[in-house]
Order: sequence, then C-alpha cells, then structure tokens
Amino acid sequence: METLQPGTSIYAVPVGFSENKSIKNCRSILSHVSRQLKKNIMPYTKIDFIAIFILSLPLNILLIFRFLFFKERFSPFKNFGDSISFLYYSSLFFGIFLFALYPENAAYYPSMSAMMFLGICLIVYFSPLYYFQRRRALILNVVSKKIFKFCCFFILIGGWVAIIHFTPRAIDVLTSNVSEFRILLNTGELDVGSKTMTDKILVGFSTFYGIAQLLGLIVFASDLYGKWSKLIGVLLLISSVSYVINAFSFGGRDGVVYWIVSLWVNILLVRFFMGGLRIKILKPYFILSVLLLLIPFSLITASRFSNIFGYSLFDYMAQQTIEFNNVFILDPPLYHGDFHFYQFKEMLFGKERLLTKESMYGFYFEHGVFPWRFKYFFGSFLMDFGKIGTLTIVLLMALTVFILLIKKTRFSINDHIVGLDALLLLYLYCQIGFMGVFYFKHMALNNYMLALIGLSAIVYLGKLCGLKSFVSLKPATF
Repeated sequence: METLQPGTSIYAVPVGFSENKSIKNCRSILSHVSRQLKKNIMPYTKIDFIAIFILSLPLNILLIFRFLFFKERFSPFKNFGDSISFLYYSSLFFGIFLFALYPENAAYYPSMSAMMFLGICLIVYFSPLYYFQRRRALILNVVSKKIFKFCCFFILIGGWVAIIHFTPRAIDVLTSNVSEFRILLNTGELDVGSKTMTDKILVGFSTFYGIAQLLGLIVFASDLYGKWSKLIGVLLLISSVSYVINAFSFGGRDGVVYWIVSLWVNILLVRFFMGGLRIKILKPYFILSVLLLLIPFSLITASRFSNIFGYSLFDYMAQQTIEFNNVFILDPPLYHGDFHFYQFKEMLFGKERLLTKESMYGFYFEHGVFPWRFKYFFGSFLMDFGKIGTLTIVLLMALTVFILLIKKTRFSINDHIVGLDALLLLYLYCQIGFMGVFYFKHMALNNYMLALIGLSAIVYLGKLCGLKSFVSLKPATF
C-alpha cells in the first residue's frame, strides 16, 4: 500500500480555498467532506498491517504499563482509574479499525514516533490514577458541615435556575435543523454565546455539573440533612443536568457523554463510603438517565449526520488516534496558548490573543486537517505548546496531583481519612482525563478549573486552621 501523503484525504480542502476567508469557507469544506464520506461509506478492502501495528503501539504501551506495575485485577466497574482508561482503550482500539477500514480518511500515514509519544503521555497521566484507585477511605473530612451545606445549596439552586434558563433554547435547537445550525455556528455566521451577565453566570453554574454530582452522592449516602438527605442528594444530581441542556442549546452531543461518564466516575469515587444497598438504589436511576439522554443524543446525531449515522457514531469514538497523528506530523507553529487557552492567558497574564481564529484555522485547512476534530487533550496541548511543551505539562500535572494528594490524604491501615480538598482535586484530574478523550477546549472556555482549584485551596486552608468535621459513610459492598 502506498504511503498516504498530506492533503490526499477526504478532508483535503476543496479547490479555491483562501486562507484569508478560512471561516467563510467552512461551509463548503464541510459539504465537501459530507459528499466524500457518502462516496467512501464502503470499507476499504486492503489492510496495511504495518500501519495497524504502529497505531496499536499506544494501546499496547498503556496495557503493558497497567498490568506490569499495577497487578491488581482490571475492573472498570469498581476502580475509577480503570474506568477512565477503558475509554482510552476503546478509543485506541476503534481508531485502529477506523484506519483499517478507511485509510483514505487519514491526512498522514501513521507515525511510529507519534504513537510512541502518545503512549508515553498516557503512561504519565494514568500513573496517579492507577496508584490512588487502590486506596480506601472510610471517613470524609468536609472541614465545616455548615460551609459544606451552603456549597451544596448554592450549587443546587444555580443548577436548577440554569436548567430553567437554557431549556427553551435547547428545545428550539433540537426541533430545528441541527446540521444547518452547527454549520452557521462553525462559520461564525451565528453567535449563540453568552451575551448577558445572566448567561455567563448560569453557564458557570452548569460547568460545575461534576461537583454537583459528587456532592449529591455524598449527601445521598450520608445523614448530613437528616431525613432529607436522599431528596437533597437527588436534587443535586438532577441540577447537574444543566450542563447537558446547555450543550443541547449549542447543538452539541458532548454534554451527554461527559455527564454520563462523570456520574459513573463520581459513583466510583464515592463508593469508598457508600453502602451496597444505596448503590443498588442508584443503579436503575443511572441506567434510566442514560437511556433518556441517549434520545436527544441520537436526534442530534441523526440531524447532523443523517446520511452517515452509523459511521458518525463510530468515528465519534475512533477519530482521536488518527487526528493526534495528523497534528503530531504536521508540527504546527507554537501558539503559546492562543489556540485553546487564550482566556487563561488573558485572565492570568493580561495578554490578549495575538493571532486570529481565521489565521490559525487556515494553517490546518491548507494541510487537509480540521482543527476542531477530536485528538485527545494531549493533541490540544500539542497544537499550542509543541511536543516538548506537551510532555512537560502532562508530567507536571501528574507530579502535582501525586504530591498534593499524598500530602492531603492520610491513607493507612489505622487511619482511613480523606479530605474534601483532596477529593475535589482527584475528581478534577479525572475530569481532565475523561473529557480529554475528545479535547481540552471545554476546560479552557471557562473559569471552572481555576475556581475548583481555588475551592480546594480554601478547604485546605480551613484544615490548616484546625477546622475538622468528619462525615462517616458506610463502606461499599459490591
């Protein structure tokens, strides 16, 4: 099989593309891709086994690392680290099949160095998760029950108000032509961003969906509110749906996936404290929630990809490896955060975005690569900071989480205590991982991550000041 050259894929930009009008040309590019996908809907019959071997490297590297250094049984239904890594195993596995069936869809031939680099990044990221998933705790230190209850109430009210606010918009989008809506959104012809302060505040509340789930499960499994604990816990869980509805108002499907995975990871985090009976109570509601959310998910998919419905679902979970390979080989110029992290730069350093979105998109379009396609959060780092910068950031993230959690937790045979600050940081690290199966931009478009780190720091300062308030929950029995 001949080596695929850049720009020869179905994603190659149509003739007549102008870099200065890159966003305006998005509509014609998307139409071009849709036509080509219809032509290539039948699988390619010739298989390049060398390319398959190269694409399988990160999967094999992560599997060998997991079972060589962490020899306990692999259990995605009991361990949060295994659960998140299962998403990556699945994506890497499907990515191999995607290339085997549709090699003409790749802009570049699989690179050995790209896949080795991806494998190393996966090892570094998952090391803390594999280590801490083996720990067990029986007592949660919330520092102050009054402050904890206030945070629960604050997030609960904000989430419910966000649901009421975004539901009419979501209904309008779901009952319209979602495909046309997304094209207008991608081309910049339609702006549905946060125009008012109310929008911005409620979007902010919706981004705390994972924390609403975490707090809801803790309350559900405790007696913090007495006989009202279960009801308030359920209301907190429902308030977290505000993020899904907000995503629907943009014609997006990601909110459904993130919400489902986040709830499952939170259940596994809190299962250290939850009794078996309460877990059993949650299971049917979890399954029912998944089935209900899959209905609008399918409607959006059918509207946006009506002629390639099955392929689009497969591509949704399989495109990451190939797209990461494309960006790695393309070796784009360093944007130093202007692509995905410009809001952080503006907030922390007061530096405005130097390059326009059009110019950055134009570089990728010229090489037959769509910058908005999924490529793991490593790919998002790669587009901004290059190879060395990406590996450095991932390594610093893993070391920081490991050091902070070791200091902020006391896990031993005689002292099973975990602080709320440590639990919040651990969830944030998990969230970067399961949202990062796709990309990192959802973290960069709001102040959620910094706010959560700040909240964890406040809780930790409370512990340093001698504040203690323990919540005992029954150990899980699966």
